[in-house]
Amino acid sequence: MLAGLLRLRWDRSKQPDDIKYCVKYFRYLRDQPLQAIHRDRVTSSLVLALAEQVESMSDNYLTNAFTADHDIPGELRDEVIECVREANTRLPGSPELSCMLGYCLAKRFFKAFTTVDYEEAMVSLNKAITSASDFPEDTGSDLQQRSLRAIANLSYRRYVAFKTPEHLEVAISHIRTFLSSAPLDHPDRVENFRRLTELSDERVEEH
Repeated sequence: MLAGLLRLRWDRSKQPDDIKYCVKYFRYLRDQPLQAIHRDRVTSSLVLALAEQVESMSDNYLTNAFTADHDIPGELRDEVIECVREANTRLPGSPELSCMLGYCLAKRFFKAFTTVDYEEAMVSLNKAITSASDFPEDTGSDLQQRSLRAIANLSYRRYVAFKTPEHLEVAISHIRTFLSSAPLDHPDRVENFRRLTELSDERVEEH
């Protein structure tokens, strides 16, 4: 009840303290001995509250997870990842949670470039693509496009960081997949076509 009122107050006021206390209370509820169905609801609510807390700190962090000039403290980023990972485990059929987890892990990968984050992000994003096929066409298609774009961007950034022939081929493949599925008016087509041209030229130079 209290968390719900705080969430309602946050929706109206957009004051950081309101969402902070909401997150604190949902976290407290999550750690209580609740029935499974109640724990799932609390976890989902905590994920949403954490997402809004992150957005309030960093200009819509989750939906701009691939923008290099947005950042949040590492501790909060890790907390969001752990919470979304838990929610994704408890609600395995949610492509939104899978996509969100992939975005968060990708953002952390862009900071530390760890193989573990890259691989888990890829698994989560591919899971979102598969799960989204069971959703209504508009919603499912949007989630699939977002996930395909994220995969293309993630693989490209990995290649730029490590410059290995294997990573080059993976990046080219994922960018081509995104371009083949994206509408002609998609705002990211131009940039991905530029990247594909850049990578193709590098492959020619290597041979």
